[in-house]
This record gives sequence, structure tokens and C-alpha cells, in this order.
Amino acid sequence: MRMINIFAIVGLRLVILSLCLFDGSAQDLHNKSPDLQTVLDDSWDKLPSGWILSNPPNETQVGREEIIEARITRNVTDELWNDLRGRGIPQLEKINKIGTRMKPELWSINDSFKIDPLFSPDTAERPIVGSFVQWEWKILPLKSGNQTLKLTVFAIIEIPPYKDHYVPVPVFEKIIRVKVNPFYTVESFLRTEWKWLITTIILPIVAFFIGRHFSKR
Repeated sequence: MRMINIFAIVGLRLVILSLCLFDGSAQDLHNKSPDLQTVLDDSWDKLPSGWILSNPPNETQVGREEIIEARITRNVTDELWNDLRGRGIPQLEKINKIGTRMKPELWSINDSFKIDPLFSPDTAERPIVGSFVQWEWKILPLKSGNQTLKLTVFAIIEIPPYKDHYVPVPVFEKIIRVKVNPFYTVESFLRTEWKWLITTIILPIVAFFIGRHFSKR
């Protein structure tokens, strides 16, 4: 019985010693492993630089649709300037970092433009494949005056097994002069207020002439 107790004590001590050694090794491994921020910073430093070409207009009119394009490339070539659809003057700007994938975001201050992406949300994130990668938007000015349009691109960093990281890179904050468009203003008013016109103006006039006609008879 004493021999069994001795073996049990020795075995227990071995188990405790093994657990201590395992815990110490795990702690050392944890201490040696870089944290997420360090890995993120290191990955960011390794990203290449690039260029972005965009063509917002300097001037337009209320209700006049415009096409705005953005093209991102690692190296500027003649092909980058070909077949642009928008009528704005193309502007080439340096991007400090290009991620594994890129995602743009175009928006306006005070909702002065209606912005419709000409791509599905599922395809907004795109890798730089070929000479360049491109996105297009259709914008509709809604207010006259000096209106601001902003474009930001997100450099996406992939760090498995962590989630992807999106780092915003501002591109431009463009002030666009939007002129008054009387024809669009009238058309927009008629389109939105036609029920009010019928009930308050047209129907009373029709009723007046009908009543006048029957009164003469």
C-alpha cells in the first residue's frame, strides 16, 4: 500500500511539473508572438504605392447627369487615359498605399448630389488586375451653388486568420459649381406636384367652365 502511495505522489508531481512547463512554454510563445497592431503596421509598410485617376466636373447644372470615373493603377501608362466616359478633366494623384484590394466611396455634403454607383455592391472591392482597376458613378446635381463631392478609397489589408482591415485614403474633396436649371426646376415641380395642381387649379377651372356652360343653357 505504501508503494502505491509513493507511485501516486510521484505521478501527481510529474503531472504538476508537466502543466507548469506547458504553461511556461505557452506564455513564452505568447510573449514572442507579435500583437495584431504590430502585424498590421508591418503589413501596411510593405504595401506598394500607386496612382488614382478621376474626372469630376468643375461645373454642371441642376438636373444634369454626369459620369464620374476612378481608376487605380500601380504604374501610369498611356492606357490609363483611354476611353474615359465622364466629361470632367482627368486628375492624376498619388496614392501612398495600395492594398490587397481597393474599395472606393463617393458621397456629397448635405446630399447635394444623387449618387448611383454603376456597379453592384458585391463588386465594390476589387484587386488591381491588369493595367488598372476602375469604378464608375452617375451623379445628379440636386442643388445649385458651390457643392462639395468627396472621394475616399479604402486600402484593404488581408492578415489571416484575422479579419480584413480597411484603411481610408482620402483622394479629393471637390467643389463643383452647380448652375440653376429653370427647365429642370419646372419639370421637377410638375413631376412631384401634379396631384396638387389637378386638385387645386385644373379641376376648379374645369368645373367653372362646365358650370358656365350649363348656366347659359
